[in-house]
Amino acid sequence: MFPKVVSQITKYSFLAATGIAIGIGALSAGSARAFTINFDEGLAGVAGDGTLITDQYKQDYGVTFDSINNRTTDYGLVLYDSNCVGKSGWRGVSEDGFTNVCTGGDRDLATGRGQYYHNNAWYDYDTEAQGNLLILQENADYFDPDDDLKGGEVSLQFNTVNDGNTFFEEGVTFEKFGFADLDEAMIRNKKLSFTFEYADSSRNPFIIDDSNYADYIEELILSVDWDGNILDGDNSLREYTFKNDDGTFDGVKEVKVEYNNVSGAIAYFEYLESQPVEEIPVDIPEPGVTMALTAVVLGGVKLRRNAA
Repeated sequence: MFPKVVSQITKYSFLAATGIAIGIGALSAGSARAFTINFDEGLAGVAGDGTLITDQYKQDYGVTFDSINNRTTDYGLVLYDSNCVGKSGWRGVSEDGFTNVCTGGDRDLATGRGQYYHNNAWYDYDTEAQGNLLILQENADYFDPDDDLKGGEVSLQFNTVNDGNTFFEEGVTFEKFGFADLDEAMIRNKKLSFTFEYADSSRNPFIIDDSNYADYIEELILSVDWDGNILDGDNSLREYTFKNDDGTFDGVKEVKVEYNNVSGAIAYFEYLESQPVEEIPVDIPEPGVTMALTAVVLGGVKLRRNAA
């Protein structure tokens, strides 16, 4: 973790300044811009199955995407329409009325409420429909998107440069991920890890894996089967919220998600614009007020010494 250490001198100086500020001026606090990317909005009219994602979100969201897969050729990141029917042959049900058949044979990426027959068994799921998911594409057929079972790395790069697009000079505060179909790809099984890079390069890199998972992540499973039991395998939805009590996830400029020889999909993620430390605005008071407030502060210091 990254504790915020404050010296005793700094503490006393801050308390004194705060005391003087009372009645003179309030603390200045800017409101951080909040962003959610769910791949169904913000694409400037370009969306759908097989869409290659690179920099479409840079202008309005300040983030670009990159990938490295575990094959000789990297086919990039594409959108997968999870509002689909998970058919095997003719057998498949969508109680949401979806008619699009899941592409690439990826029935396990279907969301909504449905079921399908596979390997001589019925699979049923009840997961809030997620629409487009972000996947590592397995091959060059973008008309038939298919997540790569060998896994790879997804990179989210947050713009810290004022170049006419949305940018974050101080980086972002990263809050959460929503993942679809993370069956075997769980951190605790050493199948998924995160690497954080910061605007302040002295903190780079920071890695979350199976060794420190519980310290930094709260996991919530948001899917069930038709009997109401928790669904944590195929067709599931998991939400990972990052614990930020000590500022570990402030000032982030890049997040890398690594799937270790497994597949999975990003349904959404959320982040805030990291804010610089605000100064206390101090108006110049009348001389008499300054003297009185100074006396109060010095009196407090004298009392502290007498009590020592």
